[in-house]
Amino acid sequence: MVKKWKTRKKNRRKTALIATLSGLGILVVSGAIAVLMFPPGAESQPQQTPYREPETEAATDFARDVPPPAPDKSSTSKPLQETFRRKAEEAPPAKPARQTPLHIETMRDFDTHVLDAGGICLVDLFSNRCPPCQVLAPTISSLARKYAGKVTVCKVNVDYLPAVARRYGIRAIPTILIVKDGKVVNYLVGLRPEAQYVAVLDRLLAEAGR
Repeated sequence: MVKKWKTRKKNRRKTALIATLSGLGILVVSGAIAVLMFPPGAESQPQQTPYREPETEAATDFARDVPPPAPDKSSTSKPLQETFRRKAEEAPPAKPARQTPLHIETMRDFDTHVLDAGGICLVDLFSNRCPPCQVLAPTISSLARKYAGKVTVCKVNVDYLPAVARRYGIRAIPTILIVKDGKVVNYLVGLRPEAQYVAVLDRLLAEAGR
């Protein structure tokens, strides 16, 4: 009986030891998997996609603005035409506030609307093959509506216009350029909340007294 009791006690000790070692092994394997899937500091970095310049520049397919048809002058008397003409000469029409982002298609457009226009401009450098860029798109549209008439909001597809990415040394997208009076004053790389862009724009507008 004593021998059987000792044998059972020894077997229980072996079973407990094996269970403990198995538990430790599972914890070690789980920890290693967690480190591989979620490296330290990953949450603090904005989501971004490494930018690789396309092999060939694709042709742009943006729809260009079609000018409205000329008004039918046959139904307007000459005195009224003269009145309208004088009023137009005395007070030229104000430039309407842009409610949607302006798509930049060429380097000439970029220089005209971003560098030479003056004021404050937000430029979204994006790509259609960049998931974070697609997530950020509604935020850019919201900023265009919020700051209509105060900030020029532009979008540049770096796949179609890689010269802009080369000019500013862009290595990841989305990248937001904040331009003031033709000079880049801030880079915001990666997917960020709208509040961060609002804070930067509000500070620049306050400095400009707008």
